Amino acid sequence: MKGRLCRLLAQALLLLPLAAVTGKAAPSLAQERAQLELAIKATYLYKFAGFVQWPAETFESEKSPIRLCVIGRDPFGTLLPRAVEGQVLNDRPFSIQYLPVVMPNARCHIAYIAGSPRQAMGDILDMLKDRPVLTVTDGLRRMPAGSVINFVVVDQHVRFEIDPRPAARKGLSISAKLMDVAVEVHGGGR
Repeated sequence: MKGRLCRLLAQALLLLPLAAVTGKAAPSLAQERAQLELAIKATYLYKFAGFVQWPAETFESEKSPIRLCVIGRDPFGTLLPRAVEGQVLNDRPFSIQYLPVVMPNARCHIAYIAGSPRQAMGDILDMLKDRPVLTVTDGLRRMPAGSVINFVVVDQHVRFEIDPRPAARKGLSISAKLMDVAVEVHGGGR
């Protein structure tokens, strides 16, 4: 993870000189921070898969892709596709799906819920509550019920909190190693 994360961070830091070469206005420090934050979150999203065990019947075959769904608006642009490009976990490549709303037949393994003007977060989490989907929310002051992982920014660093209870209800097993690095584990999961 460290090498890939360093490459993404370096790419994010290259935004400033690139803007100078292209003649476009240099991004502000706030824009650079926002891009760096998104690059880190994109990396975390696919890295989470290495710390989650899904029920065997979740995948169609032994080499079926791990589907990472972005539900609602896409904040990542090209950052998420670049982060997962060429990544494989246990012979499973990653695929990305962009869904304006979650549908009952959506086949996601990881769902990043970005917020949708057409569907409330609670409705999305409720629709996914009994399905083996790692739900990841972002930027909320309080972890919503039904979310397994919630990104938070602590001292200008991207961190995450975990609630293993909805994961267990979904048949997902979260590694203790991932819980050890979370800023908070809800429900006494540590």
